[in-house]
Amino acid sequence: AVVSTQSTGEKPAKAIKLSPTDGDAVDAYNLFYTNNQWYAFLRQHQILCERLYTINTYNATVAEQEMKDRKCRKEPTAQAIKMRQTNPLPVEHYYTHFLSLVKDLLDCNIEQGAFEDKL
Repeated sequence: AVVSTQSTGEKPAKAIKLSPTDGDAVDAYNLFYTNNQWYAFLRQHQILCERLYTINTYNATVAEQEMKDRKCRKEPTAQAIKMRQTNPLPVEHYYTHFLSLVKDLLDCNIEQGAFEDKL
């Protein structure tokens, strides 16, 4: 990616290259030597990012489908006779709620069991 910096005055914006692949280099890569602990951390980070991306895309499709179906849906019978409580969280906010739960879990503010129960 190329970032342009705006300067004050009459000078034009200056482009800064952030990686070697921004230019004409086709086969550029970065080599990173590490030990097993860093490898495990980076692997877990990659898995977490992949799962967050998957959940985010799934949430977008569910929210889109919910917007379409909400117009023609009637109140379920179980909710009408108070056998099941309605979910106070709208579908559009599922991903942000999930992210806050993950942050709380990583900050050790909630335990693993409580995290799984709240999902």
